[in-house]
Amino acid sequence: GGELYIPFTVAKAKVEEVQRDMVAMKAQQLSLVDEMEQHYKDIERDLQEYFLAYIKRLKAAAEDQAGAHQTTLEQVGDEAERFRELAEASMLEASSRIATLEREKSKLQFVLSEDADVHDLLDKERTLTSSLRSESST
Repeated sequence: GGELYIPFTVAKAKVEEVQRDMVAMKAQQLSLVDEMEQHYKDIERDLQEYFLAYIKRLKAAAEDQAGAHQTTLEQVGDEAERFRELAEASMLEASSRIATLEREKSKLQFVLSEDADVHDLLDKERTLTSSLRSESST
């Protein structure tokens, strides 16, 4: 046979070259892994910052809305208080007016009853006068 033999020095040099290439490839692979790891850490940090900012905005919006609701509740409470005060004032005015009208009614009833007594007296006087006339003419 025609077998070829590679000289030992050439084979040894080739093996050392392959080893160097493997060491370089491993270093390159580790560098890529480190780069990818850093890239994912950056993405994680960016997402975390984004969501923290988003949560902060949501919280601020919720606080604004709660503040608006509180303001509305206070306004409704103020209006209810003004309405209650107005209603009380109206009731006091109505009660006072009713009391005045009742006093005036009592006075009118008294005057009318005096007028009725006067009318009764006038009627009695007429009756007496006419009976005296009729007696005196006989």
